[in-house]
Amino acid sequence: MNTKTPADSTQCRAALRLAVSLAFATALAACASSPTIGTAITQAKLVYVEDATMFRSRLDETRLAQTGCTYESRDPAAMLALRRLLGSEQFENESIVQMIEPRYALYFEKEDGSKHSLLLDRQYSDSLRRHGTFDAKPITVGGNFASQLVQWAVQANISQSNPHCNSPILRKTM
Repeated sequence: MNTKTPADSTQCRAALRLAVSLAFATALAACASSPTIGTAITQAKLVYVEDATMFRSRLDETRLAQTGCTYESRDPAAMLALRRLLGSEQFENESIVQMIEPRYALYFEKEDGSKHSLLLDRQYSDSLRRHGTFDAKPITVGGNFASQLVQWAVQANISQSNPHCNSPILRKTM
């Protein structure tokens, strides 16, 4: 005889979502910060276009690369700071794949040669989380994580490879 109530079922689903989220976050944190297993980040590239920037057509990863502010580094101190930033963020696995318009892209390579990408959608005013993908798997991150990535690039004194970028986010963080 099944005596589960709808509340039990809801609690069960919430516990399962939490377990999946924790497993995903643990795997990402291990990817970002476990130097003992050869996963230190060796290089990274951040490309972004501010959320408020409007385009005539939907932005995609190619157009983001062409028009966005780009920062690239192999500096060990900057990579350590990035590992710490990634390790401190709460990544949540999403079961539904959402169509995103990438405004922030972080590409990084680890010591073992594996390459990873994190794409983040614009922040919508009614959401505390920002949708995106990590290695093409749908995720959400905290609403201010994208600005933390930009702050990481500025604070680590990473050189910008496209001088046309004069971002208000950048001006706020300096």
